[in-house]
Amino acid sequence: MLQLREIREVKNADAVIGPYDCIAEIEADSMDMLGNIVVSRILKIEGVAKTLTCVKL
Repeated sequence: MLQLREIREVKNADAVIGPYDCIAEIEADSMDMLGNIVVSRILKIEGVAKTLTCVKL
């Protein structure tokens, strides 16, 4: 989780109980930027096997 929190766009990351291990809040200027952060940075963190992205309205 420390590596996740080191990403500048990650504003909050918390461990949770349930089907996922962590919920992270990310600020991005566009959906393309969000996708890039997830694919090029978060999915490259050791131990991250998959992600689910939800957008806050």
